[in-house]
Parts: sequence; C-alpha cells; structure tokens
Amino acid sequence: MIRKFWQDQRGQDTVEYAMIVAFIASAATALSPAIAAVALHLGRSIGVLNAALAVTAR
Repeated sequence: MIRKFWQDQRGQDTVEYAMIVAFIASAATALSPAIAAVALHLGRSIGVLNAALAVTAR
C-alpha cells in the first residue's frame, strides 16, 4: 500500500503548479516595496517633465 502510494503520480502536476504560484506570490510580495518605489520615482519624474514642457510651451 505504501509502495503504491509512493509511486502514484496523479496530482503531481497540481502540486507543481501550486508551488510555482506560491513562488511567484512570495517573490511579488518581496519585491512590492521596490516596485512601489520605482513607480513613485517615475511618477515624480513624469510630473517634472510635464511641468517643464508646460513652461516651455507658453
């Protein structure tokens, strides 16, 4: 019975996909502060560029 259970591979794909999803979720959680900082910096840079273009367009 234990040998049959050990050799049974029906569900192996599901476990592998679950592990991939867990890895992606943990990586996204770990990187979210860095991504937020980059997005904030880009937003500020775009705001500065828009202000500079508005001044030069007058």
